[in-house]
Amino acid sequence: MQVAADTAAVMVTHNGERFVRQQCESIFQQSLLPAALVVVDDASHDATRAVLHDLTRTAPIPVELIMADGSGISDPKSRVAANVLAGLSAASEYDVAILSYQDDEWLVDRLVTQRAILRSTPGALLVAGDGILAQRHRIKRFFRGKVVRLVEQGFDHMAFRRGISNDDAIGKKC
Repeated sequence: MQVAADTAAVMVTHNGERFVRQQCESIFQQSLLPAALVVVDDASHDATRAVLHDLTRTAPIPVELIMADGSGISDPKSRVAANVLAGLSAASEYDVAILSYQDDEWLVDRLVTQRAILRSTPGALLVAGDGILAQRHRIKRFFRGKVVRLVEQGFDHMAFRRGISNDDAIGKKC
């Protein structure tokens, strides 16, 4: 399999035993593999960590497991954000980081498509594309591929968190 030496996958988990194996396998089956998978597990109480340790033995790429304990952070959104930032920090040597959560399943060309869009679109910092959410016995497709161009001056983080206007996005299929 071909590996993108400039790209890492970053995943955060918490009590994701039911989904994490399927999610990791979808990353390992990409048409272009990331150079590494960084997983930040936030104090899981189920078998998530055991599943992750098992997966590291047969993974086709290096897997870095970061065991976090965000229990000191009371706001759930801040806790997730801290874990994402820890994963991004661990993957800082890579030019491209593709984010994931434990219950996502990647389409086979997610990495190659999103990486190509990021590398070919000046000013693009974020790509959202098609995916499959496998949660509570249902499968739901989400995102309809947009590339987000963030303006260097005057970027409003609150506006970005609430939604992205058409003026700030370039529509592309991924």
